[in-house]
Amino acid sequence: MALNYIKRKVTKIGNSHGVTLPLKVMEHLQLEPGDEVRFEIGKDGRVELDKHVDSSLPNDRGDGYRLLMDNYEKSFRNMKKL
Repeated sequence: MALNYIKRKVTKIGNSHGVTLPLKVMEHLQLEPGDEVRFEIGKDGRVELDKHVDSSLPNDRGDGYRLLMDNYEKSFRNMKKL
């Protein structure tokens, strides 16, 4: 068993299921709301979770994209409805 054992309950979300991430895990993986995560199932059956970084995008996308979305996401969503 891991030294930092954290227990969570699986909840139903629509037709899917979800688990909340504790702040300690968010900080460890350097995750922020809106980030994507990746699950990998190993041959031994263990499931790994890490922050997904799209390597096909330029390295400087992160800060600029996040700044843009933080400031204008609501506007983009409203434009999509038109």
